Amino acid sequence: MNRIVYNIYFLVLIVFKLNAQSASEYFQLGLNEFEKEKFDKAWDLFDKAIELKPKFEKAHYFRGRCSLELESYNNALDDFHIATNINKYDAENHYYKARCEWHLERYNNALSDLEQAIVYNPNHFEAYQTMGIIYQKLKMYDKAKEHYDKAIASHPNFHASAFNKSKVKEYTGDYTSALHEFNHSITHDPNDPLLYMNRGILREIGGDMVGAVEDFTKSISLDPSVKICFYYRGQILFHRKQYKEAMIDLQTYLKSFPSDYEIKTEIQMLRKMIGTNSF
Repeated sequence: MNRIVYNIYFLVLIVFKLNAQSASEYFQLGLNEFEKEKFDKAWDLFDKAIELKPKFEKAHYFRGRCSLELESYNNALDDFHIATNINKYDAENHYYKARCEWHLERYNNALSDLEQAIVYNPNHFEAYQTMGIIYQKLKMYDKAKEHYDKAIASHPNFHASAFNKSKVKEYTGDYTSALHEFNHSITHDPNDPLLYMNRGILREIGGDMVGAVEDFTKSISLDPSVKICFYYRGQILFHRKQYKEAMIDLQTYLKSFPSDYEIKTEIQMLRKMIGTNSF
């Protein structure tokens, strides 16, 4: 009888080891799919790993990341909640838990989780960045600026924080400082068309029409699909009485937004000013 019990015990151990190994294999396969951004496939593989090993922290973390990418925020939150319970010392667990709360517009919960992320990683610049975004959304501009500053201090080359900091200054009317922040962002990422577009908007607000046209032109050269830049540039060219150039820009914009009645009316006005319908 003892021999039979021993054999059963030995078989149970083998099965347990095989299952543990299979959980690891599923996890690794899930990572491979995650890196390829095939989040549906990755989710299934992490799910299988969790079936075999329910307290597999990293499998919960990455399954949560997949759910977050798939915009299934409540499911993602469940996984990050489990991950933080298993390992509360991992700042990333708290950070992504906060991202779920942010998407669900539970901002106080998100801020609380971000504070926890910073406790375990005081240099977590993305946590500071996200806190800045939340405070900005809540129109708490001083707090937003404070956290963007902390993000930049934690990672001086993190240009996204400088960009958002510039938006705070723009909202509060500090255009000179906002322009400085945009210049800083562009220095670190000179090929981002949206940075030029936003600096162009700011320059237009500040009355620098030449600089604004230069920025919109640069944005279009980097990514012609940013059609709104044709609209912005067209409006400036219209007011500068460069009617042909303005109409070409507005017609380009209208192709992407054919139901924009105001632009249609403006183009008709430009045709009359130019004195021809041949454009």
